[in-house]
Amino acid sequence: MVGDVTTLEIDIGIDGIPLAESALEAWPISARCNNLCDKKPFCIGLFCGYGKPEVDEFLKDYICDVKDLLEHGIKREGKHFFVCIKRYICDAPGRSFVKRIKGHTGYSSCERCVQEGDYQDNRMRFDSFKSAPRTEESFINQTDAEHHIGISPLTCLPTKFLQMFVLEPMHLLYHGVHKRFIHFLTSKCKTQARLSAHQICKISEKLANLHEFKPCEFVRMPRAIECVGRWKATELRMFGLYLSIVVMKGIVAEEVYKLILILFVACRIVSCPEHVKQSEMVEYAEALFSTFVVHSCDKSVFGKKLSHIIFTVCSMFAKMLEHTMKILTSFQLFP
Repeated sequence: MVGDVTTLEIDIGIDGIPLAESALEAWPISARCNNLCDKKPFCIGLFCGYGKPEVDEFLKDYICDVKDLLEHGIKREGKHFFVCIKRYICDAPGRSFVKRIKGHTGYSSCERCVQEGDYQDNRMRFDSFKSAPRTEESFINQTDAEHHIGISPLTCLPTKFLQMFVLEPMHLLYHGVHKRFIHFLTSKCKTQARLSAHQICKISEKLANLHEFKPCEFVRMPRAIECVGRWKATELRMFGLYLSIVVMKGIVAEEVYKLILILFVACRIVSCPEHVKQSEMVEYAEALFSTFVVHSCDKSVFGKKLSHIIFTVCSMFAKMLEHTMKILTSFQLFP
């Protein structure tokens, strides 16, 4: 149902999908009407071939169609609708591909500020919160030449490359921060925060004991924490937003549990529609994310092992919410 809607706000998703162990890949372009009751995604374009497509050719038909829609709109059942491309939702490699910028392992790859990364321990680290922010004008003019690898074909459209390419939570927050955080705790990384085999078993037992209490609204419960490498995004989301402070309590070190609490509260704030409307709560969430990054880098926890993805999420999510006043679920890749 469209109700009183006169402008269709469209979200565009672009992602690559490996089809086999060979180099065969599929690159669908999907869309959804974000301001309609039915937000089910639908496919509007598809590339299939060996390796990544050439971006200009890949987006050629899409750009032509969008230009026509922006100019003429859509007529359906005697009603005329304007069309607006609201945002692009992609993971980090997808954004790099479409925007023609350095990938997330590059020195000048941060999409929100101009600082140069520091490559240590096989990771690109960004640990300054005071770097100058990127702007739409500086992006179009390619003021930071080291950030760009070419000109994006989307410059042919009225595209705001910082505002419209959102940092979505499925890849960055759940697969990024929460999964990496658990990995540091359970892997063989030589940090004082690493859990013993006995502690890992106790956490898995707690997770198993919670299965019978799972409400029907949740798709699945997280499996044993030893299997975190195979956890789906829904499992990571449930762990981060609901279970982490329960199953980790009394098992992990006190410093680590404080970090879990900090991350938990920050994520709950930016996931609550009432909280993100309050500037003081958004500022508090931003402070919590920043505190999480700073204290996670302490040598008594993980040391300087945090990578691009954790810095990007924790330093920028709250700042972006401060301008959009939208909860995380409004720009995510979950169905």
